[in-house]
Amino acid sequence: MALAKMAIAGKLGININLEDVPGKFSLDQEVLYSESTGRIVLTIDPKNKDKFESLMKDIAFANIGEISEIDAIKVKGISGKEIVSVKVGEVLENYQRRFKNW
Repeated sequence: MALAKMAIAGKLGININLEDVPGKFSLDQEVLYSESTGRIVLTIDPKNKDKFESLMKDIAFANIGEISEIDAIKVKGISGKEIVSVKVGEVLENYQRRFKNW
């Protein structure tokens, strides 16, 4: 959900690869929906990649994706197979529909 909200807010697509998420997982659902007190999602400007990685050198982290100009959220699962491909506008529409009568 955090990734979808980031795409909606930025009105940009994202390409995610779950193969690089630290930890041992046997199902894509475990990676997508498990919670951890220390897990966060953030974006950085690619020009700051080296500086960021230097600051994080003693902390487990992974680059799991990138922002895309294409209007889509695309996710590859732990096997490398695409498991999600949906337009950002469609996600926004469905998200807003849920709260329509509130």
